[in-house]
Amino acid sequence: MPNENNIKRKSIIVSFPSHFQEISLIKTGILDCLLMKGYHLIIVVNDAAEKRHLEGYFLGKDVTIEVFDYQCVPRHIIDKKIGAILYLKSWNKLSFKRRMLLESLKTNTRGIRYEVEMVVALLSAFIPEKLILWILYNIFSNKELDLLFSKYKPVLVILSWAGTHLTEKMLVRSAKIYHCKTISVDACWDYMEYSPWMPRVDKLLVWNNIMEREAVSYHDYSPEEVSAIGILRCDFYKRKELLWDKEEFFKKNGLDVNKKLIILALTPIWPEALSLKIIKIIRGIKNAPYPFQIYVRLASGMSAKVFNEFCNDPLVHIERGFERTHLISENDIMNLVNLLAYTDILVSVLSTLILESCYFDKPNISLAFESIPRALYERNCIQPLLSQRGIKVVYDENDLISAINTYLLDPNADSAGRKNILEKLCFATDGKASQRALMEIEKLMH
Repeated sequence: MPNENNIKRKSIIVSFPSHFQEISLIKTGILDCLLMKGYHLIIVVNDAAEKRHLEGYFLGKDVTIEVFDYQCVPRHIIDKKIGAILYLKSWNKLSFKRRMLLESLKTNTRGIRYEVEMVVALLSAFIPEKLILWILYNIFSNKELDLLFSKYKPVLVILSWAGTHLTEKMLVRSAKIYHCKTISVDACWDYMEYSPWMPRVDKLLVWNNIMEREAVSYHDYSPEEVSAIGILRCDFYKRKELLWDKEEFFKKNGLDVNKKLIILALTPIWPEALSLKIIKIIRGIKNAPYPFQIYVRLASGMSAKVFNEFCNDPLVHIERGFERTHLISENDIMNLVNLLAYTDILVSVLSTLILESCYFDKPNISLAFESIPRALYERNCIQPLLSQRGIKVVYDENDLISAINTYLLDPNADSAGRKNILEKLCFATDGKASQRALMEIEKLMH
């Protein structure tokens, strides 16, 4: 525990539900700015490993790292089921496709016992909404968290996922009891639509004006409670000092500067067998207008062993994504910035890298075939992206090959659409999103 003198200083609780908050909150300098202003930070994480490497980073600074184990299956079950019911009360606001999506979520029990389903359904039919919310907040009670609030009397809780993560719902519950302000700083583009329910925070910071409207429509926020500030981690793409020379970057990563570069950004939502197949499809393209190489970017948690057959392939390079076993380094960030700056084509499945690559006007191909769910492309939150006509969605192997050849021949194809994506979905692309977030944080505390 921290020095008792810290208790007399203004404290801020910061939630780290995943390692991605290291980029948006630590590496952008938001937390360092708060420390410089004299605040005592209490960072809440989910496991001891995360605590150890954050303690190393903040060594000697006015920071306390606390671990809370929130993993409780009954809480997850009730959160999901009652939350979906609460969300369905806004049924008339939703499009037909959105209703069908929620219906599929509602009927997908994921192994939940039938008796639990019945009890939740019966309770929701007869209990008023306010009482349901009261039940939820009591389910999320945590004595250790309450003691933390009681001891430090924090002036603010900073959340990262709009309060949608179960850990953050517990934090919001304690914050309300102790009359502590709450702010969310980095909700992803699909959270407003796809989250069955989220607790109300005092200030919600989102990526763009579309998400502002969704927060008001789907979650009954008032316009004054939501502000678009841009994408925090995209600030790095405006910092020229992070860019290496192209030849230096290619040499560092074992790439051939004379060949075009195709990034394949993998995701855990598709099976490993499909990842291997996609690599082979691209690798096997014949009569391409230019020679190319493939840079495979693994998602967090994916094992490189799956791709051992490509270890000695000169045209396929396997790179890990950000690891969870260490603090994300400046080198990790520089590698991503340069990768997007110097690639020729990005292939993914509706990755947020699409938005990030638009900072460099890079062609995008999004996969929608085989075991990749087509429903992903029918979500309301995706339509503003698709309507700009800045990416190519491919529905089979031939579509993929054709799109790659098209972009190799003409990298400026769909450039106007990519510019529209940048303007509409990334808000102000001036590299000052983190400054706007810090301004909103300080405004809420005064």
